[in-house]
Amino acid sequence: CGALKLLSSKKKNRKKLCWTVGTLPALTSVLDDVGPYGIETAFPDIRTRNEYDEARKRTVQTLLNLAAQKENRIVMFHSPGLVQALIRTIEEDMMDARQGACAVLAFFARTPQNRILMGKVPHLLDAISAVLNPDGDRKKILFKKTLPPTINKSADHTFPTEMGKHGSLGSHDKGAEEKEDVIAPLSPKNHSFDDDPNKCLNGARQNTFALLMHLIKEKENAFLFARHEELIFTLVMVSKLQDSPSHAHAVAIMAHLTRHEENAKWIVMRLRNVVPALVTAAQSPNDDSRKFACYALQNLSQNKSCRQEVANTPELLVVICALAMESTDHTEKLSAISALKNLTDDPGNLVPMTNTPQCFATLIRIAHGQESDTTEEMRYLACDGLATLSHWFRKVATSAQSMENETQEEPKSPHSLFVPSLKVVTWNQWE
Repeated sequence: CGALKLLSSKKKNRKKLCWTVGTLPALTSVLDDVGPYGIETAFPDIRTRNEYDEARKRTVQTLLNLAAQKENRIVMFHSPGLVQALIRTIEEDMMDARQGACAVLAFFARTPQNRILMGKVPHLLDAISAVLNPDGDRKKILFKKTLPPTINKSADHTFPTEMGKHGSLGSHDKGAEEKEDVIAPLSPKNHSFDDDPNKCLNGARQNTFALLMHLIKEKENAFLFARHEELIFTLVMVSKLQDSPSHAHAVAIMAHLTRHEENAKWIVMRLRNVVPALVTAAQSPNDDSRKFACYALQNLSQNKSCRQEVANTPELLVVICALAMESTDHTEKLSAISALKNLTDDPGNLVPMTNTPQCFATLIRIAHGQESDTTEEMRYLACDGLATLSHWFRKVATSAQSMENETQEEPKSPHSLFVPSLKVVTWNQWE
């Protein structure tokens, strides 16, 4: 393993090494040595267990070096048993190997040809949901007495993080190796999702977010991911951790789920925790979080069967109106106005929108366009929303006259009035 790791560290050797017959099966067999029952059962002796842990680290580092070569990713992904072995590594390990395995899968997902098949790999979503779960490793501790001391014979085990813009992760924390339990107890006062005492877990989470952001670009994966309740539950949990920069990634992934039109009803009616989480995200101090929350609410509000449920979500109308009025970001402001306009297309929303004073005040102010950052498109959407609301008011006001016309042989023709467009506005939805 050490020799393969050294050879793969040089870029010129990676393609030849990957396409050499027997290389990938040999690396896969190392990861499979743990078996289905875990490392403690496979290697009861602590010294043997530590030696295997070292071999697994070198194996994962070798795979990471090979996956960095773009030409290798398809053949590696289709290598029999390799992806499943990486998933077992994520489930079993809690340190360097898990971080590296997540990075390898993120490299695989960079290649578009791999994405749809990756979304269907058994247990992949279960494994990455456990990595992202804020209490994931603490649950593992309940089933393990203590972590065995790690024999670190080489100090060059460094697994880079795929989310490079948030900083790269250094090598395995040497101070943590001397502790019996590197997982600190969860405390609301001192715990941060991106500042876990286990530095390798931080890197694994960044790589997992990169993996999901690549996979969610495919329409088929968006349909499958929305129906994995553990993944959705975990994303909702992370999206509420607004002191963590990673919560913006969770909101962005949920926004991409709404791009699939068939997900709207499922998210609103079945996954009751998503829309309230989006309302919370729309109030985040993070600019990206607010923007993607508006995108998601815009797409959910375009579905006819979901509009009343969305509009009746506590604080949603107030938050949307505030963003439409006060946002300084053009796309965020336009998305908030579009969501508000979509909600006006349902006559059932007339009561909640009338009971929310900010709705009419926001639409009227935007329609006037006195602010310099208000575009013609925003003014049109606001005018269309006001016209739609007036249309529903007229329907209510003339309902008695309509009943009277039904009893007459020659009903009176209605006056010619402006007819609203009833055209919804979406964000990058698939056809």
